[in-house]
Amino acid sequence: REFQQLVERDLVKEQNECLHAGDGQWSYTAVWGAHATVQVTEDGEGCNPMTPVACGLAVKLQRGGGFRLVRLGYSAVDAATHIRPHWGPTNSQIKVHLGLVVPTGPEGQDCATLRVAGVERPWKLGHAIVFDDSFLHEVWNNCSTQRVVLQAVFTHPDLYPGRDERKAEL
Repeated sequence: REFQQLVERDLVKEQNECLHAGDGQWSYTAVWGAHATVQVTEDGEGCNPMTPVACGLAVKLQRGGGFRLVRLGYSAVDAATHIRPHWGPTNSQIKVHLGLVVPTGPEGQDCATLRVAGVERPWKLGHAIVFDDSFLHEVWNNCSTQRVVLQAVFTHPDLYPGRDERKAEL
């Protein structure tokens, strides 16, 4: 619902990285971190005031310890859109895509997929895909409607300070 309210207020912006192809667009709205229209929370962290539900999650993730949240946002890929192969600039981060709106084909088949390092996975409603975006990856939405994920970026767990102590506790 929060994402739909952002759409209605024209706050979901098309990406201009020239990575998408096809009839549709790839759009993104920052919730927390870089590029967010920032309102400082009680913890001193920045959050988009137009996204109180996702901001609440960001605050919980920050308080939860473990991985450090780098940024959080809503990412949408229109129907009939392909995001060309690309990679992130560093292997110091891990991405998580939580399926919020995941369409299926006419007979229930998967039609919105992510390929990372040659392995293809479909998004599933309410499920997360975790990947290192420094590997070559691309997205297809061959569905007839838009696919929306909540995208979180965390520091890579092997680079997090105090990781040896955390592993010992596990």
